[in-house]
Amino acid sequence: MYSNQSVRLKIAGIADEKLPASVTKKIISVSLQKEKYYPIRLEYIQDEVDQSFMKITWKASGGTEQVISSQYLRYSEAQRMRMENDWK
Repeated sequence: MYSNQSVRLKIAGIADEKLPASVTKKIISVSLQKEKYYPIRLEYIQDEVDQSFMKITWKASGGTEQVISSQYLRYSEAQRMRMENDWK
């Protein structure tokens, strides 16, 4: 995880990690099984700053680090509705 804001990452009851805004990078390791799906919950708290960032990466054992594209991240329905109302 990389960010200049607070981030919390939960992976299927296996991991529950926090990255405070004062830390820009945190590496966690978890063991996962191939071809098994794991629910991931990501909480990003943007503290009303103009320039913020968040980047989540993953790396298989022996592999290279890869960014998880935003196309694979979704907002909760409640969050999406709040954002749409803010945009109006």
